[in-house]
Amino acid sequence: MQTVLEHISLNMTFYRSMLIEENRIYQFQAKMENIIKDKLMEGWKPAQENAPLAISKELLIEYLVSAFMGIIIWSIKNDKPLSKEEISSQFSKIVAYGHLRAAGIAVEE
Repeated sequence: MQTVLEHISLNMTFYRSMLIEENRIYQFQAKMENIIKDKLMEGWKPAQENAPLAISKELLIEYLVSAFMGIIIWSIKNDKPLSKEEISSQFSKIVAYGHLRAAGIAVEE
């Protein structure tokens, strides 16, 4: 994730025009989402290889792609309010622990 954020940071004008501006290219966002999805699928290595998932793998991947794209667009729209390191770290915590625990909200199971 940090590599993608670094590339975006170095090419902010390009990504702003392709993803945010009035004349944005919708196919560009779809292509970017597909690349992110492919990378997630490439790196898919659950701890227990053959263990069934409690939720749909496809739904999980779509959730992660949408969340990541949302963060990218939010960051561009708001002129990078957090560094790429902070975004990467916080996104990783959200993915690993869930949004409530990552935010420090106690969750009873």
